[in-house]
Amino acid sequence: MSSTSAPTQLPPQSKESPESGNLSQLILPLKPSFRPGDFERVMQTLNSRDEAARRDTAYWKAQYEAMEKKHGEAELEKLIALDEVTKLRRERDLLQNQVARAESDRRLQIERMEEDQNSRMARFKEDQKAGRERERGLDERYARLWEDFNKMETEKAKLGCKVSALEFEREKAEREAEESGRRYEELNRRVSRLEEDAALLMSAGPGVEERREERSDVTAAVDELVVDGKEGESGGGDGSSEEILTELPVKESGLSCGEKDEAVVPGGGGSGPGSVEAGTGSMVVIEIDDSDDEMPTRKRGLSNDDSEDVKPTKKCHTKSLVELLDEPDGSDSSDTGDSSDSDIDSKSEIARLCRKVAEKKTWAFKADMMSALEREPELCMNAVCALYRKQSCKVESVSGSSMGMNPGFNQFDALRGIILGKYLTDGDPQGKLKRSVSELQEFDPNGLGDCKKLALRNSDRLFEIYKKKQDAFFLPS
Repeated sequence: MSSTSAPTQLPPQSKESPESGNLSQLILPLKPSFRPGDFERVMQTLNSRDEAARRDTAYWKAQYEAMEKKHGEAELEKLIALDEVTKLRRERDLLQNQVARAESDRRLQIERMEEDQNSRMARFKEDQKAGRERERGLDERYARLWEDFNKMETEKAKLGCKVSALEFEREKAEREAEESGRRYEELNRRVSRLEEDAALLMSAGPGVEERREERSDVTAAVDELVVDGKEGESGGGDGSSEEILTELPVKESGLSCGEKDEAVVPGGGGSGPGSVEAGTGSMVVIEIDDSDDEMPTRKRGLSNDDSEDVKPTKKCHTKSLVELLDEPDGSDSSDTGDSSDSDIDSKSEIARLCRKVAEKKTWAFKADMMSALEREPELCMNAVCALYRKQSCKVESVSGSSMGMNPGFNQFDALRGIILGKYLTDGDPQGKLKRSVSELQEFDPNGLGDCKKLALRNSDRLFEIYKKKQDAFFLPS
């Protein structure tokens, strides 16, 4: 070892340390082997190293003790952690058991729910089947009721025509009664004039008394005719006897140009007609119908011996036809009574009234509208368009309260109705019908039948729309 080596200080991390005893005592026997100066330096070096080793030993001992302490604390923490792990494992096992039980309960619950759902589905299918049978029965009943309704509507139309005909006949009878009254008054005036003429003739020539008696016979015959007509009207007669026209003869002299007055009045049963000569060449024709039934055709006497068929009106209790002709000499008498053309006019009037009832352009009742929907396919299409326009207005409304107030279609027909309405209006929510029946059948073979079903199912809404005039396009065709 060199004696000039500089002493070095060991770091605290040096692990060199003396084996045992004091270092000076260990190297003191080696002193003779060194020079005195070198030995002292070696001794100092070794002592410094010994001190450093001692310090290092103390340091590492302290470190060891600290590490032992930390290790003890770590062991304690480890034990605590193991205890915590054990506790957590027990909790884990408990939770696993709970999860297993929950899973088992869930499976049982799912099985029960599936069984319940299957049973509900079976009951629902049975209810659906029963509902379909009920619906089929209701459809059949509806068809029967609708057929009965159509029959009743037909009978109603026929009765309406009959009522119109009876009203026309009643008005005609009233007009004829008024005309008969006016003619009866005219007859009385003419008879009064005849009596005055007879009085003048009586004062003018011989045979006055005879002519007065004959004139009084004519007046009495006319009065008797009027009385008989009133009795027939009040039901005093038998109502089935046919009238017999009798001409009462009265010949008077002194009339200008030998002219006649012929009065046709009812005579006794089976008595033949005769002629009555008066002073002015006029004729009185009186006809009485006291029967409620249609009577056979009768003949009326005419001044020119012409005959004409006369058909009395049914249920006209009294009809007096008075014809007084007062014309100049040589003039022909004409018949102003009712002709057979009146029956033709009455029939044509009845037909006109029936056509007017059939061609009316308004619906007074919902039944009228439904009958029109049954007959007219295009009206059913127009009805679907009206409901579609109503539905579109409700959907576009901002107010939430108006959504539930009378929508277009009901909730079951809304989808089908919107599809048909969109096609029929060509996609215009406020437009009118733009498709024909043939186009709808090409688009959907069942569309026309569905339009009819939708219109009839929603007839209440349609009639309300029509009555309130909420749709300008839905009107009777």
